[in-house]
Amino acid sequence: MGSSELSDALNPNLSQRSRNSATYSPQFQAVVQTPQQHYAPHRSELELAIAEPPSALAARSRPSSEGVQAVQELLRIVSQTSLEQEAERKRRIAWEQEQEQRYQQRQAEMEKQVSELKQEVTLLRSALSIHNASSGSPTMFPMTHSTPSLQLPTPTYSSSPISPVSQHSDITQPVFVQGSSTQSLPNPNNEQSLQQANTLLWKPIQQHDPSPIMHSITPSTSTSPAPSPRSVYNRSSTKKRRKTVSSSSDSDSDHSRSSSSSSEPPVARRRNNHDKRCYTIHKAMRTQILHSMELETDKELPDSHQEGITLETSQPVRFVWDKTPKQSVHNARMKKRILADLKSNRRKYKHVSEKEFSQKSMDAAFDQCFTTFRQKFKAQRDTQEAKHQRKRDDVKAQKARRLSRKKTKLNGRSEARLRIAAFEHVTFDGALQLECMSSEESDEDETSTKYVRTHGQAWRSSRMVAFFAILDEEDRSVASQIKRGVGRLERVVGSSREGLQLPPKGVASWMLSKRWLNDPQNKPPDFHNVVEGLVEDPAGFDWNNYHDLGNETEDEQQIVRPMMNMVPQHQMQPVQMPMSHYTTTSSLHYALS
Repeated sequence: MGSSELSDALNPNLSQRSRNSATYSPQFQAVVQTPQQHYAPHRSELELAIAEPPSALAARSRPSSEGVQAVQELLRIVSQTSLEQEAERKRRIAWEQEQEQRYQQRQAEMEKQVSELKQEVTLLRSALSIHNASSGSPTMFPMTHSTPSLQLPTPTYSSSPISPVSQHSDITQPVFVQGSSTQSLPNPNNEQSLQQANTLLWKPIQQHDPSPIMHSITPSTSTSPAPSPRSVYNRSSTKKRRKTVSSSSDSDSDHSRSSSSSSEPPVARRRNNHDKRCYTIHKAMRTQILHSMELETDKELPDSHQEGITLETSQPVRFVWDKTPKQSVHNARMKKRILADLKSNRRKYKHVSEKEFSQKSMDAAFDQCFTTFRQKFKAQRDTQEAKHQRKRDDVKAQKARRLSRKKTKLNGRSEARLRIAAFEHVTFDGALQLECMSSEESDEDETSTKYVRTHGQAWRSSRMVAFFAILDEEDRSVASQIKRGVGRLERVVGSSREGLQLPPKGVASWMLSKRWLNDPQNKPPDFHNVVEGLVEDPAGFDWNNYHDLGNETEDEQQIVRPMMNMVPQHQMQPVQMPMSHYTTTSSLHYALS
């Protein structure tokens, strides 16, 4: 069957078959055509050329199973990776928020501690300035260097990034390596040291309100130079003051702990003159009365209230000053109102013991405070009453000064006795009583030279006077440092007290003067019986070991004591003392008092 040129041109196999037939020899073609072939319908080359390309395209478009699996695995990996990245992003955000909160909290604590340290330094400066001003001596160093420089430890943070990158050991199992919220924060040592320093900080003291000193304490990590001796001295004084203030500020907790262990809690006492807290029911009552009257001080009391006019509860308390609470119905109502307010405000006076808030104690405290307010009101309205009140206050102050001098003398002699082993016997206990100390009277004339005249006890023997002289000499040799205030005034020995003065109970027989016992002048009939009831002689006392106190004398000789050079204008009365123990350089100037 022949073919046309068009079919030959369109059939690419035709040229290939013609080339193949030309390359082989005729003998090889004969061998190939010899076998019998089955009948097959003949197709033209044009038909084959048209039908063959779709089959080839279908064969090429059929995908393989390996390619499909690879694409599916790739899609699965991409999807899983995106999910893991989203989870990791959320975890990072949560971790960063947690770290920011921790950092802000730590920064707030740091700022609080810095402010407390600033307040502590301010209190230290003010306390030191007050101490230097009251001591009356020049300060050794300037106030700008009175406290050592404080350096706060600077917290050091880790150099790792805020948002760490997680390291995955496997695609399907991500592992969180760094930045876990369960790990400890960096540099815990600084936080521990700051917490320890915070426990030693001062609490605000109520009695002081010093002006703040403008200074700043910047945290620094640089190496500080070696402390100088001045800084060491100031640091030691700072520690002492810190202990003192911390003990006064923590008195509430100490009292609460001790009250639970014992049936009777210890009585709270005032630490110093700067302690303005309320410790007694009288101070609480006075404060409550002023608060109910809406007054700051009692310098200007309001006018007397008119009897018969009722005051509302919202109005301040007013009194009828001419009458007592028992005489005036209005004053009785005001008293009942103030006592009720005091009971309701019991928590404001936490340093006052509970037993003082009984009805009997509060009634007595109110009567005393009301009497004081009445006297002040009369003094504010009447000039003569003011002068009389001022005179009474001066007398009370004079008695308080003399009693304080007696107590100071007794304390010095008691401490001196503890340092002398020879005076440890119990027989010397009776001599160290407040009644055995002499009085010391200062001159009332302000223009005269300041000195103190001492008046001894007429019943004291020469041995007792010598015993006091030894103690005073020992106390003077130890307490030679300059004290606060104007200093110790000079003493001038005066006459003995006038009138009959009996010794206190517990004195020994060797402490009594034989001349005083034998003198019948101004003595009652039962004088010797009364004195025998006061004398107590302990057993086992040997006078052979105490030759320094002198021998027992039957009668003290009377001599005239020379005056001191500082007060030649004053005429002194003769003083009774033993001649054998009189020396110009001895300490009997002070022992006779």
